[in-house]
Amino acid sequence: MKFKTDSTKDFNDDLDIIIEALENDEKISFSKFCDGEWAIMTNTPMPEVQHGEWTFDPNNEYDAMLRNALISAFQYSNPRYYIGISGPAVWGAPTFLSMLHNSQQPPERITWADIFVNCNYKTYVERMVPLYSRKPVVLFCNEDADTSDVPFDLVKKFTVQDRAWRSGLGLIEEAKQYVIDNDIKDHYFLFCCGPIGNVLCAALTDLEEDNTYLDVGSTLNPYLKLDKYFRDYYNEDSIFARHKGVWLHAG
Repeated sequence: MKFKTDSTKDFNDDLDIIIEALENDEKISFSKFCDGEWAIMTNTPMPEVQHGEWTFDPNNEYDAMLRNALISAFQYSNPRYYIGISGPAVWGAPTFLSMLHNSQQPPERITWADIFVNCNYKTYVERMVPLYSRKPVVLFCNEDADTSDVPFDLVKKFTVQDRAWRSGLGLIEEAKQYVIDNDIKDHYFLFCCGPIGNVLCAALTDLEEDNTYLDVGSTLNPYLKLDKYFRDYYNEDSIFARHKGVWLHAG
């Protein structure tokens, strides 16, 4: 799988490229790094995030350790590992270009962090979510999630608390041991657990490449009945549901 790198790069087309890769049973990993992840990587204090989902304290030794793990995930190099970054329309061109440069990733493996949402969400729901039913699914989600009606074969669920970031290292080791002990292959791993999902995506890709690892963020909240984490882009009439990402080409 390769994303376009020239002036024809398009928000809708990049989602099509991901969907087609899954349809063709390519084993890929996708990890999205948005403004919150970037704030952590740049050592910016985050005393309280929307909905109280997670915080970051640069002076906290544990947070500093997780920050290093997040940077490593951002720069992790593997031909089947792709990342999403905040587009220039989200936090401006300087942040976008800095993320682009500091990721150290080849441009054909970089797309938008919000590739599954906003104006792409309808396509994501209609074309990508049904693909999850093709294989057993390992899900990482909030402890309050109701998984009784998810539209896929859920074989293992790892749950996190609202501040999943702070329970991260233990979860990473637990997930790795699960894969090793059960010889898990040809599964979908779906991460709905904030920045720790980025670290998990890289760590598990490095451990076992015969799986597909996708950081899908808040896209499954409606299926998990997590009303407390409602996002405006779920509403087709909202301005967010009409937003389409733009790209800048460095140099």
